[in-house]
Amino acid sequence: MTADVVRILTIHKSKGLEFPVVFVAGMGKPFNRMDVSNSLQLHAKFGMALRYIDREGVQRVKRDTIARVILSQRVKREQQAEEMRVLYVAMTRARRKLILTACVNKPEEKLASSPRLPTAWQAIRCSSPVKWLMMGAHRHLSITIQERGGLLGGTMPDAAREIPPFDPVVLEAIEAKLNWTYAHAEAAQIRAKAAVSRVVKGEDALPMFARPAFLAKETDAVFVGTATHAAMQFLPLVRSLDDASARAFLSLLTEQGRITLEQAEAADSSAIAWFSQDALFARMRRAERVERELPFSYPMDAMQLYGIAAEETVLLQGVLDACFLEDGEWVIVDYKTDRVRPNESAEQVAERHAEQLRLYALALESLTGRRVKELYVVLLTHRAAVKVG
Repeated sequence: MTADVVRILTIHKSKGLEFPVVFVAGMGKPFNRMDVSNSLQLHAKFGMALRYIDREGVQRVKRDTIARVILSQRVKREQQAEEMRVLYVAMTRARRKLILTACVNKPEEKLASSPRLPTAWQAIRCSSPVKWLMMGAHRHLSITIQERGGLLGGTMPDAAREIPPFDPVVLEAIEAKLNWTYAHAEAAQIRAKAAVSRVVKGEDALPMFARPAFLAKETDAVFVGTATHAAMQFLPLVRSLDDASARAFLSLLTEQGRITLEQAEAADSSAIAWFSQDALFARMRRAERVERELPFSYPMDAMQLYGIAAEETVLLQGVLDACFLEDGEWVIVDYKTDRVRPNESAEQVAERHAEQLRLYALALESLTGRRVKELYVVLLTHRAAVKVG
């Protein structure tokens, strides 16, 4: 949205929109837990559960049943997952600045008491969005707490007493225990096996929490890219294609069971046709050897891969979209379906993937004993084959 106005929207109405500056208000409002407190718990998948009423007793008290406790916890977790999804939508609307506001009693105390290393269980127990934010604030804020005249607003001289000095040997032992650090802490943060794409994106550190389900699903754009990749590995080397023959090629792959009908409908047939007519593909057709969707595993030093002083070996894994031998040397080709951004050239987009191809080249040279002479990023959305090495 580019109009020079102030818009007041619900989070649901703002989905899919972006604004220069976004205020998200009411972050301290507690979650609605009325459904969880009802005597009758209903769930679309797991049915219903009720409290037990002791009709024969004098007081006729209500007691929770195991079924109701389990079902109410299930409902609560699903509601909380939806609240997380809504919060994610709200916090991703801003392009330049995001401002979150909340009313909290005694904020300094609440912030100080929030866990510094939160667990998934503590996240589930939070009763409002601002408590989630405070759990993460310790990672991003420098917090200084100063005492103001003691806890009771004054001093108590009569209660003062002299503490005898500690034995220096005991103090030294205590300090040694408190200051102890694990010698292989950096190695504990890396995986024994690493995917090239995750290493390049900086996503290979072990996560504290699992990725939320609403973020794990493939978007339409990602599915188009996946489907196009799946078809490109079977692209015939005998001839080039036009749009009509590219669509026929996708239908044939479906009949052969190589891709699904959904993939055939989603794949970018015009991009496939364009690449089959490109000069790089012509070189591939003339090559003495062509490999497509080539998986590899290559051991690398953690120092070389991550730049950390850990005497560990990481098994680097990946799949090359395509590579071919030309005059006894390899040419690596990687297909990308990146979204086109305003004022961004094909060269700038390709450079984002250059490091990934350099790791591919390192592995391919080591495993085959042949030199890699060229690296190409094929930008199917831009209709460009860019040399990055």
